[in-house]
Amino acid sequence: MTTRTNASAIWPAAFAAALALGACAQGPTPQQNAMMNVFTNYKAAWNGHDAKAIGAAFQADGTYTSPAAGGTIPAAGVAGFTQGLFAAMPDFHVNVVSVDPTDDNHVAEQWVVTGTWTQPFPAGPLAGATPTKKAIHLPGSSFIEFKDGKIVSDTLYFDQMAFLTQLGVINPNKK
Repeated sequence: MTTRTNASAIWPAAFAAALALGACAQGPTPQQNAMMNVFTNYKAAWNGHDAKAIGAAFQADGTYTSPAAGGTIPAAGVAGFTQGLFAAMPDFHVNVVSVDPTDDNHVAEQWVVTGTWTQPFPAGPLAGATPTKKAIHLPGSSFIEFKDGKIVSDTLYFDQMAFLTQLGVINPNKK
């Protein structure tokens, strides 16, 4: 059974933990609170499969970087990428495990993505490949930079071999 946690529930717990450790004795700054609100809405858009809202969360010159995207996508292409991802994996979901502001403009996040590849990817490294109908359960992390209430960059890190193996694209045991 997968436990789904929403980011707004994690932020108060993460802050409480930081206080308990003495890391942030004065509490979050107004900028961090505003940044966490943008983050919460951004993750809600991902889980709501709202590609337009995801794209709108970025600065005009912002970037999204992910191995699943084949590298870096400019802000203008983020909505198209996510729309294709949601079409290929209609049950796509991101579960935020933890999120912590590192300063007034950056957050570090751990997540687990789940979904089943049931339709062709319209673009990216797997475009043209036949869907395998296999599910993924993929942990990873992101580092997100914010400026003026928008995302400047969202950079994802995850085990690409695990991703491709779980999708059934590669067999690491094949000799």
